[in-house]
Amino acid sequence: MVKLWRAATWLVVGSVVSGCVNPYLERQLQQQQLQRQAIAEREQIESECANYGVDPRTEALSGKVPLTLAEANAPPALAQLTDNNKASAKEKAALIALEEVRGPCIQRMFAWAGRYLPPAAVSLFEQAQTNGKLLRARLYAGEITYGEWHRATYEAQTRFKTALADLDASLQQQALAAQHAYAAQQQAAALQQQAAAAQLQNALQYFQLQNQSYYQSLPATPITTRCYRVGQSVNCQSW
Repeated sequence: MVKLWRAATWLVVGSVVSGCVNPYLERQLQQQQLQRQAIAEREQIESECANYGVDPRTEALSGKVPLTLAEANAPPALAQLTDNNKASAKEKAALIALEEVRGPCIQRMFAWAGRYLPPAAVSLFEQAQTNGKLLRARLYAGEITYGEWHRATYEAQTRFKTALADLDASLQQQALAAQHAYAAQQQAAALQQQAAAAQLQNALQYFQLQNQSYYQSLPATPITTRCYRVGQSVNCQSW
């Protein structure tokens, strides 16, 4: 769990709802803000949990299992992968103590995931945590060696990262399909507006032609002319 949660930061987060004209632009801006906030909180937790497993009660596990974030984020060494020793009684007691010591940091990481990651990603984290606990239980019970534990843990982490990548690809496809649907909806609305405007223009032209035809069909107005003589001049007026 400790060494895997960083891989999921780019999945932040799914469910931003917007009512603006362009919800995808608004959603992108909100996601960027959430990502910055998520990264800041993650880095704070990493700083405060850098030595999450270091405790006098876990000294027997030093070099056997990761006790710090630096050790957890590094791939297992060859000597660790080929370690055929099983946990001793002292190391078993240290494994029990490790569960208690690492608990607060694990809880903080789960709380972070619940705030910022999609439910599907949180579910993957829960599965990874459960699988890790089962492997530690097998190590404690003496069913597997330290080398087997490191190999099984590394393989589980690889599957986890693959599942995260598949989830990200699925979310990206869903977002792209939604964006295309929105663009098609906007284009259809624009075409409808254009069609309505064309219909209105055609109606105006029709009424103009009708009015013109009407006035042209009216009979010509009669003209009255009246003339009168003033001295030697004759003046006429028409109306």
